[in-house]
Amino acid sequence: MKVDLAGVSPAAVCIREDDIDEPPYLWSDLIARRNALSLRVEDLVPVLRVDLRKYRSRETGALEVGPELVDELIAMEEFVAGEAARIIAAAPAEGTVVLRAVVDQAEFEDAHPDARTLRDLAAYPLSLQHVAVGRAAGQLSRHGCVVEVYRGEQRGDLTVRRLAAGLLKEETARLLGVD
Repeated sequence: MKVDLAGVSPAAVCIREDDIDEPPYLWSDLIARRNALSLRVEDLVPVLRVDLRKYRSRETGALEVGPELVDELIAMEEFVAGEAARIIAAAPAEGTVVLRAVVDQAEFEDAHPDARTLRDLAAYPLSLQHVAVGRAAGQLSRHGCVVEVYRGEQRGDLTVRRLAAGLLKEETARLLGVD
């Protein structure tokens, strides 16, 4: 049996005028960006200093999503990416890489005084540093490094790696079949 390839068709071009009434972000943008940072709504709302009901309405599509909310999440993502890059750059070339995740909010704020929201300058939650450590640990592991993560005196490998993957405790337990 012989299969011929179809001829190349010209790409369809759709020209649309800019519609100033169309919001640039959708409800799904909020959810995707929040989940990528492993933030629960209940943890994000106080940091952004927004009303819980209105925020939930935005995530369900009942209210429009303004660019300021997404901009805040983009800034948080940039913080995480920058922190992960810094951690990777500081890792030793040989031997076991030991990474430290902060233990409490005060320690996080002391170490990262500029990690604040754009509008209200509220401190980011310390979990963003855990996400960054988890991403760095994953990247270093993929490059053949042995990585150990500590949160205080306790190992924190699973915690930071699940956060880096956008998974909360309950989701991880469900995936692993653990109660």
